Amino acid sequence: MKLKDRYAAGKAQRAQLPRESHAEWKPAPHRADPIDLLVESSRGRVPELVPIRYVRVLAAASFRDGQVPKDESARGERRDSQTHGASVLT
Repeated sequence: MKLKDRYAAGKAQRAQLPRESHAEWKPAPHRADPIDLLVESSRGRVPELVPIRYVRVLAAASFRDGQVPKDESARGERRDSQTHGASVLT
């Protein structure tokens, strides 16, 4: 398919489903809350290591999305004695 044909096809599809309509997405009613899933999966783990796991889960999601923050200030992280030096989102 030539570029002009792909462009025309995309424009025709946007007339049926405008980009703004993507913001109207709602999760299915039976869908589990992602935070609840994380909390549940942390049961039985060493409590001091759970914040480190959360940071790693977040980092993995960032890599998947292709939006890797360039430095800690961009991520809003902090390090303190309660997390034993682990990065924690603020």
